[in-house]
Amino acid sequence: MKKLNIERLLLWFKSTDKELILMNKRYFGLSLLITRLLNEKYSGPKIKFINLYFRTNDFYKRYSDNLTERVHFYNGHLNYDGVWDMPEFNELSSNKKIEYIWEKSYDFLIDSSVALKNQPLKSAAEYMYNKGKEMSYNPNFKLLDVDLEVSNKIIQAVLYVNFTEDWMSTKLILTKDSNTLFDIDIDKSTSGNEFFLDNYKDISVKDNYVVLKMKEGSNGQHKVLSIDKIVAKLAEDNGTE
Repeated sequence: MKKLNIERLLLWFKSTDKELILMNKRYFGLSLLITRLLNEKYSGPKIKFINLYFRTNDFYKRYSDNLTERVHFYNGHLNYDGVWDMPEFNELSSNKKIEYIWEKSYDFLIDSSVALKNQPLKSAAEYMYNKGKEMSYNPNFKLLDVDLEVSNKIIQAVLYVNFTEDWMSTKLILTKDSNTLFDIDIDKSTSGNEFFLDNYKDISVKDNYVVLKMKEGSNGQHKVLSIDKIVAKLAEDNGTE
């Protein structure tokens, strides 16, 4: 697996005196999308964590002497004290809310790159901003992508992570020559559960099954589908060609 120059970025939302936990979870997929796109471009010094804080002006007046838009960087951790207009945000449609967060996140990252004199971060933020717009801010992604040999044929096995407002789920899709053989829902969790994504390690063929190998501390292995069913499906498809 490719080593990440930016290990993690998260968005944190706060009103004057309350952590908005539901929003933190709801836009977790967007946090992951920003992280992935930044890593496609970023070539600067390693950053362990980026925390972008969306806080109201009233919060800073009450708790921070009205000091906003500050950048803190220590031991690989970057924190940005950003401002957002919560009443304005609440009036927006769901799609416009995502655009608002994307624009703000970009601004926060650019400010951070200037304060830290980190040109690679600025370039990565610009790439992230444009690429995300091209993708319509779609947070769904491939977690695992492997080729499996079944009955002397190569099939592609891809584990996808999909997001809704409150949930994230995993789905395994098996294809042969771009034709879908099986589309299997695996599991789901509330959005924001980082450990859920860390469960999956590999896809392989073992003991006549397609198996999802889980990481240590989870459930070990998950038998998804018998090879016999795949062979039967391949034979059926060949018979209709």
